Amino acid sequence: MKNFCKNRPYDCMEDSIVTSHLVNTFYYEFYLEIEKFYSQKGFENAAFEYCSFSKCLEEGVSVKNSKYLITRIFPRKADYTRAFGGVNRNSGVTFSRAPSENESSTLCSVNARQGNQLSKKARRAIEKGESSIWNLKNRYYPKYVLLIVEKLPQIDALNRTAPPPPAECWISKGTKRIVFELNEPRKL
Repeated sequence: MKNFCKNRPYDCMEDSIVTSHLVNTFYYEFYLEIEKFYSQKGFENAAFEYCSFSKCLEEGVSVKNSKYLITRIFPRKADYTRAFGGVNRNSGVTFSRAPSENESSTLCSVNARQGNQLSKKARRAIEKGESSIWNLKNRYYPKYVLLIVEKLPQIDALNRTAPPPPAECWISKGTKRIVFELNEPRKL
C-alpha cells in the first residue's frame, strides 16, 4: 500500500491508506504482483473463486492482451473488492501447476483427504501397497489431471512473515477433484 500511495499521493490519505474510490485499482495491481510471484514459482494457472458464481472476463474471448501472466478468467477491475470477498473477505484464488512424475512421487502421498471418495479399485491398490500418486492417477483416473495446488484465501494472506498457504495434490477433471495430502507439509 505504501508503494501504491507513493506513486499516487493524491489518491491516498495522509497515513498511506488508499481512498475508497481507488480500492479496486489497488487490489488489481496488488493481485498482479501476487500472480507474478506464483508464476515465478512455476505455477501455470490461477482461478478466482469469485468467477465460479459471478460473470468474469476471459482472456482471448472478452479481453485481448491483458496484463495477467497465468490467470485466464478474471473479474472486471471494478469488481476486485467483491472478488476478494468485500467486507467478509471470504473468496480467494487457487494457483495450480502440473508436477513431473518424480516431483509428484516426492511431494504427494496417496492418502486422500477425509471426505474424498476414491474408486474401489484405487482403494484396493492403495491397501495392497501402491505408493505413487502418479501411477494411481494413470491407472485409475486416466482422463483426470494431477495438480499441485495452493489456495490463497485472501489477497493479503501472502505475507513474508507468515507461513505460506498449505499446498494440496489434486487429481482433477472439470469440477470433480480428489484431494490428497502432501508427504511433507511444506516442500514447495
